[in-house]
This record gives sequence, C-alpha cells and structure tokens, in this order.
Amino acid sequence: LSPILIPIGITIFLFPTYNSNYTIMSSIPYYFVLSLGYKKSVNIKMKFMVIVGIVTISLISIHNYYYTVVKFDWRSAAHYFVDRPTGKDDLLMFDADFNETPFSYYYKGDLDKIRLLSTPMKNSKLIYGWKNTSHDIDEYTALLSTKKKIWLILSDNMSAGAGEFYKNRLNYLFTKTQEIEFHGIIIYLYLNDKTPSERLG
Repeated sequence: LSPILIPIGITIFLFPTYNSNYTIMSSIPYYFVLSLGYKKSVNIKMKFMVIVGIVTISLISIHNYYYTVVKFDWRSAAHYFVDRPTGKDDLLMFDADFNETPFSYYYKGDLDKIRLLSTPMKNSKLIYGWKNTSHDIDEYTALLSTKKKIWLILSDNMSAGAGEFYKNRLNYLFTKTQEIEFHGIIIYLYLNDKTPSERLG
C-alpha cells in the first residue's frame, strides 16, 4: 500500500503536493505488487475476496463517474424554462457572456437573452450588454422596464462576471420573488411591480 498511502498522506497531513492524477500514477507499482501476491497466493477464498473487492470498487467508481454532477448543470437550468410558461414579457440576463453559450446549447426557445458586460460601466446605474449572440453593446435599462419578469442567471464563478453588481442593481429596481438553484447555478426571478418613482436612482 505504500506507493498509494505515501502521496495521499503527504497531501492530507503536510501540503497538497499530490492530486488524484499523481496518486493514480503512483498506484501502478502497487498493482504490480498486488498481482504478484495474488498469483502466488494459494488461498482460494482470499483470491475470491480480492476479485469481488476490485469489481465492487470499480462498479462504484463507474456509477459515481456517470451519475455525479461535477460540471455546472446548464441542462437542468435550460429545461427549467422549457417546462414552465414563459413569453414575451420574460427576459433572461447572464452575468457573464460565456454563461449564455452553454445555456443556449440546451435551450432552444425564443426568450430574449442579454449577455451583461463582465465589467460594469464605472459610476453608472445603467445596465449594458448585448442581446443573444450579437456583440453590439447597448444600454438595456429601458428594456427591463417593459418586461414583467426578469430572470438573472448567475454561476458560481460570479467573480468572472459582474453578478454581484447586477444582482444588487436588480434588487433595487425590481422585487425579487424567487431563487432557484442548480449545481453551480443560481437563478433569481424579479417582478417588475415597482412604480417609476420607486425605481428612480
């Protein structure tokens, strides 16, 4: 067990020098030793237990590989809008332009989508971005006032975009009524129910 336990022990108790890739590489000598010991063993019961153990661990690993979500769950986020009534009064906003790309891979609807600027205009209370895949930057604060529902779609890497800025701005302009979470993704629903005087500023 030494070829595996040594790098794992160093990583856990000292410093993260080794990750899973290095651990996999260091396991190669272990498998040679294991196969040699298995071949020389005369204990049939022990051999059977070793085979059952290896098969069980492999099946568990395969199951986790295929059924454990490790990437952002854009598929479920897209299906959320497919499975619910939406229309021309809905607007989807993405805090970082690259988040709209994986979302649109799964979502084939015709809702208006805005890719927000990753860096907001300094000292500006206006909202800038571009619609769908066009890169013509425009100001969309007025457009927001024509929509009844504004959906702000953020990912865990909000720092890569400007999610916190836009979330605070929409909290000021509209009423947040719902928060939906998927793996690595948060969706906020804002209702346009404030009067123009309440939205000033």
